Amino acid sequence: MSPSNPTGKMAQVSVIVVNYNSGNLLATCLSSVYQSPVAQEIIVVDNGSIDHSSDVIKENRNLSGVKLIRNSRNLGFSSAVNMGVNISTKEYLLILNPDCVIRPHALERMVLILEQNSDAGVVGGLVLDFFGAEQAGCRRRDPNLERSIGKFAKEWIPKIPVPSIDMTHLPLPTSELPVDAISGSFFLVRRRIFDAVGGLDEGYFLHFEDLDFCRKVRESGSLVLFSPRACAFHQKGASGGVTTRKIARYKYLGFKRYFKNYPPDGLLATVLLATLSRIMFCVQLSTSVFQEPKTANRLAHPTIPLPLISSHSQIMVLGGRCDLGEFLLTRLSACGYDIIATSRSPEKCPIIPRVQWINPEFLTNVPVADYPKFSRLFSLLPLWEIQKYSELLTNPDLSSVHVFSSSSILSKASSKVPTEKSLVRALVASEDWFLKQMKKSRVAGKVLRPTMIYGGRYNRNINKIKTIAKYLRIFPLVDEATGQRQPVHADDIAEFCITALREPKSENFSDPALISGGEVLDFSQMIAQVVQHTAGQPRLINAPAELLRFALRLLSYLPGQKNMTAAIVDRTRQNLVYPDEIHLPPRLFSPRRFYP
Repeated sequence: MSPSNPTGKMAQVSVIVVNYNSGNLLATCLSSVYQSPVAQEIIVVDNGSIDHSSDVIKENRNLSGVKLIRNSRNLGFSSAVNMGVNISTKEYLLILNPDCVIRPHALERMVLILEQNSDAGVVGGLVLDFFGAEQAGCRRRDPNLERSIGKFAKEWIPKIPVPSIDMTHLPLPTSELPVDAISGSFFLVRRRIFDAVGGLDEGYFLHFEDLDFCRKVRESGSLVLFSPRACAFHQKGASGGVTTRKIARYKYLGFKRYFKNYPPDGLLATVLLATLSRIMFCVQLSTSVFQEPKTANRLAHPTIPLPLISSHSQIMVLGGRCDLGEFLLTRLSACGYDIIATSRSPEKCPIIPRVQWINPEFLTNVPVADYPKFSRLFSLLPLWEIQKYSELLTNPDLSSVHVFSSSSILSKASSKVPTEKSLVRALVASEDWFLKQMKKSRVAGKVLRPTMIYGGRYNRNINKIKTIAKYLRIFPLVDEATGQRQPVHADDIAEFCITALREPKSENFSDPALISGGEVLDFSQMIAQVVQHTAGQPRLINAPAELLRFALRLLSYLPGQKNMTAAIVDRTRQNLVYPDEIHLPPRLFSPRRFYP
């Protein structure tokens, strides 16, 4: 919808955006607002920016309807919001940071929530960082001594179980929830409520003004609601030129003013809060000395997660931070595909062109309507985890899904080890569930069962052998370790995935397929090649089977080594190649010989 509101729909929301050196984020923010089906007027209050970011309003014809107020200096967030509200005309006010990108239906949902809840005065949405994870602060409790100490402690020890102001550690509610406060970066308020409480307290320059405002709203008799169904992406600290020292000072002054307005009970609590505020200020000030660069944000104009709000189709890769994932993402990128890849640590993932990393909690937290647009899906997760993202499989644009099971479903089928029996049961159940889902949704779904995957830095099998060979220069083997193996390189599997994308009709989607390497060799030959490529001339020593079983039992008690069971010894004599199973046809998959 354009600023001129060609739909003829009566405008009902005034959007107030306070800008301060926000770079190209401001234009993207405003464009996201115009994607809403709710008609609105937009008011931008520029607080003395020196980066010319507000010039985009005059330069972009699509933003010609935006009302712009230019201040000669930075008056602070509260004062600027009140200035914008004073010239606004609509019954609802959306307070929105310029480093926010709202989802198309977010504003409509927020208006509807207030219309359906007459006792609510404010509704705040689910605020996500640019990786799609919930940001602290979008659902909060009132600050007090205990919670303030807890919040300070969690900044250093995030998982410490202490009360805190933020409620991010609690499960996300499925519907609207009354809370003490929401985030000042993204909230909708009734005009009459805003006017009744006197607007934002201009004694706050930055920080704590939202906590103060929400408390005044509640004291006036109205509810403050948090809605998980209205989403916005937010880049904290995106205003260029705001140093960490200034941020620390604003927080300190905001903390003091809040507890001046709402003093705690008792002299002791007052003294302790005053002491805590000074400690927090000194710690933040001292840590700022060692931070580089010296602005609050690492990048003056952070990258906006455009793939998450894009209208064109992409490829979704679940569990991209693994060997197969890195090879697959690199190949997909080189072929010109746009990709969304998940990882629980997206900030640690490699930067690959055309790849947008997201935290998987984005897919479990946001409404299905806010999912990014994609037509192909690859799941590299343990197969049973795909059920957590079952909504993805109902995507109407989805044309094919490839998931990875394991050849362990065959090799450990007769195992008597409880953990291995449990693994096989989980794989069988997950394969059945997935294929039924695909049949129900009429989407082409393929289950792939790779043999031992090698190549890359994450795999635990070949790399463990390399580590032992590197430091010990020898490798112990049980007598007659002649069980056959057919290891497959991760990049060969990635190449098959590209082929499957290009030739979707040439693939048989009906049955699980084994995906194995281009060379069959016995276990001792495989070990010899690995040791030779790692430590030179292989030195393999024969060891009694019972001794190795005993050593593995001891090893299994160490952290992270529970899979090192005595059954491994027996499997060195077991053939783990399956000529009678369904394999990928040679025209689609031509793997290399084993080369560790």
